[in-house]
Amino acid sequence: MVKLLNQHGKDIKAKAIYFFKEAYRLLKKGGVFTYFCSRGVESLSDTDRQLLRETGFLNMGGTVCSVNPPASCLYWHEKTMFAPIIIK
Repeated sequence: MVKLLNQHGKDIKAKAIYFFKEAYRLLKKGGVFTYFCSRGVESLSDTDRQLLRETGFLNMGGTVCSVNPPASCLYWHEKTMFAPIIIK
């Protein structure tokens, strides 16, 4: 198994699995789950889709949103971002 590591060497796959499992556990049927996706993409990554399926989510989509982050923002500099929309 390949480990996905962030810039600090932390295993982000394990954190994502925990996060997705907790979201699934806490949501009622029909509940909507979304999260900050820090990659400049227009859809869910194959990895995210796989991890979401493994934790029980089957209805996955999202939308591209226009945003206007301040110049001082440390984590986002683009004019758009992808907002995942996952339904339990």
